Amino acid sequence: MIIAPEGGISSAIVATLVLAFWTFGGLFAALMLMVELDNGNTGAFFMVWLTAWVAAEAFGVIFILWKLFGRIVIRVSPKEVAVSHKILGLIGPTQRMPAETTTGMFWVPDDPMVTRKVNGRRIPQTALKIHATPYPVIVARGISREDAEAVIAACSPRMPRWGRAAA
Repeated sequence: MIIAPEGGISSAIVATLVLAFWTFGGLFAALMLMVELDNGNTGAFFMVWLTAWVAAEAFGVIFILWKLFGRIVIRVSPKEVAVSHKILGLIGPTQRMPAETTTGMFWVPDDPMVTRKVNGRRIPQTALKIHATPYPVIVARGISREDAEAVIAACSPRMPRWGRAAA
């Protein structure tokens, strides 16, 4: 089963705009470093700043790629359940759980682990979780009930124990 990440193209556009301004800031810091070095100074501050800038720039690019080309892939077999977060189907981590440790997949209308507030009011955040031992595994955040039910319906036949646990 393949699930697209929450947010989609609109969040990728916003991240691209932020990254563009961040890139100009990094280029300015690089110019300032060159001035410092030309004046015989160490430029230590700008070196540290540029190190953090490179890390943030890499994170921004990965975030944009995730929003545009990322997919959550769930593989269910009688032996294991694997949840992968892949960019372009190649890059990303995979979490594997033995089938014996899982008891079901559930849609959660309000995940208490995520807090978003708008105008001081908490907005409920949905999630799709796999109930596993020792703790539940979050598969997808922000998923609609209909999409979650489709994922559960597609995965449950491969795990007969899940049908008993979800009932």
